[in-house]
Amino acid sequence: MKKILVLHTSTFMGGAEYSLLELLRHWGNAQISLHIVCSSNQVLFRHINLLPVHVHDIYLPYLHRKHLFKTWMKIMKASVKLYQLVRKEKIQTTYCNTFRSLPFCFLVKWLCKPKIVCHCRDRIPSRFLHFMIRIIADECIVVSNAIQKELPRSSKTHIIHNGVNPLLFQKGDTSNFLIDQYRLSEHTRIIGNIGQIISWKNQIDYLAVAANLLRNHQKLHFFLVGAIVDKDYFCVLKQQILFWELEPYITFTGHVENIADYLSSFTVVLHTAHNEPFGRVLIEAAASAKPVVAYSSGGPSEIIENGKTGFLVADGDIETMAKTATMLLDNPYLQTIMGQSARKHVAQHFNSINYARKVYQILNQD
Repeated sequence: MKKILVLHTSTFMGGAEYSLLELLRHWGNAQISLHIVCSSNQVLFRHINLLPVHVHDIYLPYLHRKHLFKTWMKIMKASVKLYQLVRKEKIQTTYCNTFRSLPFCFLVKWLCKPKIVCHCRDRIPSRFLHFMIRIIADECIVVSNAIQKELPRSSKTHIIHNGVNPLLFQKGDTSNFLIDQYRLSEHTRIIGNIGQIISWKNQIDYLAVAANLLRNHQKLHFFLVGAIVDKDYFCVLKQQILFWELEPYITFTGHVENIADYLSSFTVVLHTAHNEPFGRVLIEAAASAKPVVAYSSGGPSEIIENGKTGFLVADGDIETMAKTATMLLDNPYLQTIMGQSARKHVAQHFNSINYARKVYQILNQD
């Protein structure tokens, strides 16, 4: 039985973490022995403890430029622990769920020589990480063509789009879930934005669209769903809300586990991230039969069939996004038809079963 070690670093739950959970759930019946390195201070730890895997409580720190020496010392300490684990368990394949786990594989790569697979889910911000991918990873999985373009052309790179289980998002009639929970006015239509509160997610454009829509529509409310990762950016958003006098119409929820309940209550989802690497929330919204309006750069252009399963607009074109959202708000029939097409599209092209199978094939091949 092949032994696979999975590495992950983030303390937050985002698209990469939920995508990893999809993989682990589907791999539960495979003829492999799964070992997961996950610190007990990570939210992910609580989820994976419910799965049939071997969990190893080892802390893998982020590489911070401000505290470079201290961080490198922590990385070396964690790398030694990983080396000992790989040697003890006779691990054959090490799978890095994001490229941020790769630096910890340096000792393992040269002393134990397992196969190293790196899953590139985000844009690669530095030449150092490009270098680490090139010298350490034996195989690379990328979530979109947009990410593949950032890597050197190589036969070891595979494009595999993320997947979801559509059944988890096919809720019954929960349209009043948010109205009841947040005590909103009856018949309020809810516009959603989902993503960690961080500058590249560009929620500031979402607020600008909200201000535009409120000029001509009544009983709208705007939700920003996601953990506050960048507190300084969150303060900028709060200042803009005050400037545009949006306080009564905006709700920050923080991180939520029951994302399907929120999606089922949304009328429309607006996605304003610039150069989104993939956009897992887009396939979650589609699985919930909700139309999405998104900026066309990056992953969204590979997910959305423009005019059929959602709408794509040029980056930064707030006016067009507001007009497109208005068209959807004013046409319930279009909402329904587009939502149904989006759900069918996800079931065919972004199903978690196919996603897990493709990743497993790369991990399991010699």
